[in-house]
Amino acid sequence: RQRESERLGEEPVERFGQLEGLTPDGGGLVWTRGQAGGSVDIFDLATGVNRHFADNARIASWRVPQPRLLLQLGGCCAGRGGGSLVVWDDVAMTSRVVAEIGQNADPAWIGGAWDPSGTRIAAGRFDNGTSRDEPTLVILDPSTGATQPIPGTLGVGQILWLPEGIVFALGGRRQASFELMLLHDMSAQAVSLYKDAGYVVAVVRP
Repeated sequence: RQRESERLGEEPVERFGQLEGLTPDGGGLVWTRGQAGGSVDIFDLATGVNRHFADNARIASWRVPQPRLLLQLGGCCAGRGGGSLVVWDDVAMTSRVVAEIGQNADPAWIGGAWDPSGTRIAAGRFDNGTSRDEPTLVILDPSTGATQPIPGTLGVGQILWLPEGIVFALGGRRQASFELMLLHDMSAQAVSLYKDAGYVVAVVRP
């Protein structure tokens, strides 16, 4: 459709990048536009209405109550990764920044996961004071902005917050291997679940 509109001299249509999946309730198709940094768009299957949230953004996590959608905004395309964390009400189409990128990307945030109760967020944070080139795991209170860094998590990657605890990957540029960790108790150290010299692309839970 994009190529056809250009050939006929019509107004260009939205450039489809790729399909990201479904909303948790199954009512919307999540997709991204074909542009630098992508975007977050949700196409409502019942009404045919498309909602565009933000450019240069990706979905980090969902929770049940509104605002339920957690986005990482920014982090493309040159230099250090990371951006701001923003929560969206995907019905009212209102948003609020809960963790903002700092001057010169210090700090900067990457990824994120709501806890099972939907009250806290686990995310990776770049901070020149402690982790100039690699993010560390931080627990964030989105209501107050209070943070709790988790020691021993330099190079944190994919993050999931399950009823059993926080599952996260370690394997940044300074690590020679991939390790899957479980933090069951905030007052205790994370335990290793799996370690390999290779690289794991994704972690899923059936």
